[in-house]
Amino acid sequence: MPLIRSDSKGFGIQAAFAAAFLFFSLRNGLLDLPDVLRSYDRLVLWLLIGTILYAGLFVGGHHLLRWKGVGSRGAYAALGAAALVMLQAVMQGPQDLAAAFTRGVGLMQFIFPALLGAAFGFLYAKRAGWEEAPDDWSRLDGAGAPSSASDGAVQAGGSTYFAGPVRVRTSIPIILLAALGGMLLCGLARMAFYTSWEMSLLGDASTADALRHAAGASAFGGFMMVAEAVIGVPILFVSILAGHYVARGFGRSDYGAYFGIGLVAPIILVVVGMFVLAPLALALALANGVAMVLYRNLAGLEPVPVREDIIVAREQDLVPANHPRRAFGRVVRSR
Repeated sequence: MPLIRSDSKGFGIQAAFAAAFLFFSLRNGLLDLPDVLRSYDRLVLWLLIGTILYAGLFVGGHHLLRWKGVGSRGAYAALGAAALVMLQAVMQGPQDLAAAFTRGVGLMQFIFPALLGAAFGFLYAKRAGWEEAPDDWSRLDGAGAPSSASDGAVQAGGSTYFAGPVRVRTSIPIILLAALGGMLLCGLARMAFYTSWEMSLLGDASTADALRHAAGASAFGGFMMVAEAVIGVPILFVSILAGHYVARGFGRSDYGAYFGIGLVAPIILVVVGMFVLAPLALALALANGVAMVLYRNLAGLEPVPVREDIIVAREQDLVPANHPRRAFGRVVRSR
């Protein structure tokens, strides 16, 4: 199995994800900042320590997977989930953690970090990619090229190239990740618009008042973003799955087709569903278009499967569809 590459920029992105998660957890009360750290400088230090801890766990797990010869994206999703859950446990502290388990909610508060960490790990594996031999495509010229249209796979320069028909893969976890990503991206854009609109209503307020107002508006926008994600992700999941099969039925795999189908799919679902939840589905059209593009990028391509094996009882049945033998039956005279 090819191994996932070591990508320093990817590790940096992972660290930024961890810092954003810690800040989100503080902002929404999932974590409590100790009293001794209630200053901006100490808050930054606290976030830096947590980020370094997560990066150390993830990078260490990455090298362990490489040492064990594991290169699947699922393994990196599990690694990201484990690293973020461990970060949550460490930064929460033993007292708060014990109190949460005493109240019977200890495991519940690790579900969100596990799902988010799995997305982090998968995205790292997607960005870094597998280690492959150098792409010596020049050897495809001449003798290395396919000898016929049906000869799709070609060995050249230590790599395998494929010229046959392809289609977008179907992956339920990636559909879920794309639905969540589409909702969050559109939610961030909506939150930025809402915050700027609230700021425009202040007039000539002082800088301190403007910052306080912006913080309050962004907190409300963040709450609405999370609420919309909880409601919208199941709808987008169904819509992406349906749109994906529509695109596959028309033989389309380009990004433009996926975006267009993503915009139209919620409207079709509204009509098919007898206009149930019509306002919500129509409001999610743009998010669904973005999510379809994300899915197309993350899922990638696969060869179109060949036809399944055919069980033959009589050799004379192996006749093409338009052959005259399909229209004419042989007459056997009785004696």
